[in-house]
Amino acid sequence: MTSYFTWDPPRVAFTLPYFDLPIYWYSLFFAVGFYGAFLIARSLMRGYDSSHDKKRSYHYVDRLALYCFIGLLIGARLGHVLFYDLSYHITNPLDILNFRQGGLSSHGGIFGLFIALFLFKRKNKEYPSLAIVDILDLLAVSSAWMATCIRIGNFVNQEIVGLPTSVPWAVVFQSPLDATGGIPRHPTQLYEALVSAVLCAAMMLYGKKGRWAQNGRVAGWYLLILFIFRYLIEFFKVPQSGFDSPLFSMGQLLTIPVLIFALFLILRRVTHKQSHT
Repeated sequence: MTSYFTWDPPRVAFTLPYFDLPIYWYSLFFAVGFYGAFLIARSLMRGYDSSHDKKRSYHYVDRLALYCFIGLLIGARLGHVLFYDLSYHITNPLDILNFRQGGLSSHGGIFGLFIALFLFKRKNKEYPSLAIVDILDLLAVSSAWMATCIRIGNFVNQEIVGLPTSVPWAVVFQSPLDATGGIPRHPTQLYEALVSAVLCAAMMLYGKKGRWAQNGRVAGWYLLILFIFRYLIEFFKVPQSGFDSPLFSMGQLLTIPVLIFALFLILRRVTHKQSHT
């Protein structure tokens, strides 16, 4: 008889003294992921700045990080509300603001990130040679680390669980949010974390010495590879919404526009190169 790995950690990492405020593991992984992405972006920007103006490049990334954080958080929350839990929030609209209740969508986060990026570019005129698509390349390299941490946080939280399986690496989630503990399941959160970690390492190596600014090509390939895997991994996940289709889950349906955009960035780069030959 196969012995499966049983997983049932506490959701709360610790409680802040005096405030009696519980800090969840997911929040910690989110914070570590964002801060790590911030440091990576700082390092990459220093490599890009030929004037070696450390203060200038740091100031640029500091403001970019603020825009991205707000856009990512609002977009991810609204994406979850609209695509995964709309019926509940129609009757409980104030809970939309309750971020501690949980519920963030990566697809919504990407959309919010794009809006924040356009606003940032309009307000900040430093590094005029950096087009929006170049900044997307910067975010692609740095955000891969954050994507890795967030999926590990999902694993600790026992959410976005996989379908039942008998594979040797199956995990028995004791207290998943869908209340179906005790059954060996695919650890789909770790599948996605592994893909993001490999992409992060590969792009960090490629992005040294300012090579990350590739007119959107780096972002295009990152999104294409990541979301192809996201699409495939959806076949192993428990459905996350009431959307019912014989062809797509909600996650797969939302992945399609991202894949189209990724192809646009890649093909745009090819067309751009050809027009200058």
